[in-house]
Amino acid sequence: MIDPKFWADDKMMSLTTRHRLLFIGIWNFSDDGGIHKNNNTVLKAEIFPCDDISINEVGELKQGLIDAGLIIELNLMLIKKKYSVL
Repeated sequence: MIDPKFWADDKMMSLTTRHRLLFIGIWNFSDDGGIHKNNNTVLKAEIFPCDDISINEVGELKQGLIDAGLIIELNLMLIKKKYSVL
């Protein structure tokens, strides 16, 4: 379940709808340790299967999450930082 505070968080409010959806999707498809395969094609298939969005656009959205400090990139994996609202 997504905490309602998520939607009012300053970082979340500064992101586009697609950024927020990608973040929630990565969160949803990550394993219990917060690990998800770093592959834009996989992210597109899992999170945007029927949406008119290119694999390159998914990569740009992912980079936006990295730039916002919401996920970090390590080798071939994405690791979701623990998310908490103060």
